[in-house]
Amino acid sequence: MTNYKIFDSSISSTIPLHSLPKLAKCKSDVHVSVGSPVEQSLIIDWIHDWVSAEGEATLRCGLIKTDTGATRYILRFPGLADFETDGVNLIARPKPRCADYTLCHLLVDQVLPRMWAHVGRLVVHASAVRMPNNRVCLFMGDSGDGKSTIVAALDKLGCQILADDCVELRSSSRGVLVIPSYRGLRLNPDSIAELGLQRYGWLPVAEDNDKRQTRFFSVGGEGFYLDTLYALKGSSSKLDILIKPVAGVERAAWLIRNSFILNIKSASYARQQMALIASLDEPGYSFNLLQFPMDYHSLPKLCETLIGRHGL
Repeated sequence: MTNYKIFDSSISSTIPLHSLPKLAKCKSDVHVSVGSPVEQSLIIDWIHDWVSAEGEATLRCGLIKTDTGATRYILRFPGLADFETDGVNLIARPKPRCADYTLCHLLVDQVLPRMWAHVGRLVVHASAVRMPNNRVCLFMGDSGDGKSTIVAALDKLGCQILADDCVELRSSSRGVLVIPSYRGLRLNPDSIAELGLQRYGWLPVAEDNDKRQTRFFSVGGEGFYLDTLYALKGSSSKLDILIKPVAGVERAAWLIRNSFILNIKSASYARQQMALIASLDEPGYSFNLLQFPMDYHSLPKLCETLIGRHGL
């Protein structure tokens, strides 16, 4: 077993998790191991499917029925792997065609964030960057909305990437605490080329994913507190950059839409999530809609606008 850091916690794993920083031996919140394929006789109550634009299920969530009545969830990535968990112990059951790096990606970027959310944490799809004046900005949106490209471009201008796709948001006496899942970056090959980042050691993410990934060293600091959250709404048109405040119910809708979820049909989880979102409704940070042209030629102007808004 090797210990790794994710968010502000420790997990122990028999699976090499190359994207996560290693820790010395310590108490772990989650234990990860590898098991054999799920038995055909297992009774599974399928709760929800996440479906691609082509109508194919890319992820399924179900409840495993047991004689003891204990709750165990299964997350199935069709053709790749199953992950079974009781909230503390997590068993990965890869298919023969699932490469080690794909298993790591599914575990770190999909399964663990959902587990963290299910035990009472607000985990959102967002990239995070620390500006040169130490203000922290989040860019929240769907896959393909430009989160990673924006923070990679800002990093080249003296900012620091804190997270590429996943952060926990937590209310505190000092403001909204931003807890990155881990510090790394995943980009498509065209973004790597356009930004001139070929010098980094890029590795594949998964067999069915064109993106490449790289890992950075940890960033110093006691904690990162949110200054501005940008909800991304990219446009293929030549419209100018638009930034406008988001308030009230619209804020909650954006956070719900971009949250990691395990059991989408759980009423108790829904109440828990709404309470966490309500706890962030404080004046200590700005929440804005960011609309921008999604083309590389507009990226320098977008970065100049963002850095200019934060007092530089």
